[in-house]
This record gives sequence, C-alpha cells and structure tokens, in this order.
Amino acid sequence: MRTKILFFIVNIFVSQVVFSQFITITGKVVDGSTGKPLEYVNIYLPETHYGTVTNIEGNFSLSIPASHSNDTIVFAYIG
Repeated sequence: MRTKILFFIVNIFVSQVVFSQFITITGKVVDGSTGKPLEYVNIYLPETHYGTVTNIEGNFSLSIPASHSNDTIVFAYIG
C-alpha cells in the first residue's frame, strides 16, 4: 500500500514537471512611426492553437511550450 501511494505522489510530481515546461514571452507592440501602442494586435504561432492579443496599452503575454521556442511568431494588425 505504501509503495502505491509513493508511486502515485511521484507520478503526480513528474506530471507537473512535464506539463509545466512552458515559456512566457511578454512585450509591447508600438507603431514604428509614432511610438504609440497598438491595441488588438493578434500574436500567434502558425499552425498551432497558441496565441494572444495585445491590450489597449499594446502589452501582451504569450505562453508557449518550450518545444516551440524556435518557432516563428506572427504579429497581425489591421488598421
């Protein structure tokens, strides 16, 4: 019984380590001419479901798996 409980606890710990291998990219998107923040810019990794949008101050935070750390990030803005 004790071995099963220990195995269960170790299994939970390993699962948390595996699933927490994310990196967070943060930043601010601004207009290159005026320096004003750009709101509602779409930021995403193509061909995945990872993405976000800037807030009204141009700030964003995007969490992606470490396995995608070398992928291209796309910034799309209409305006």
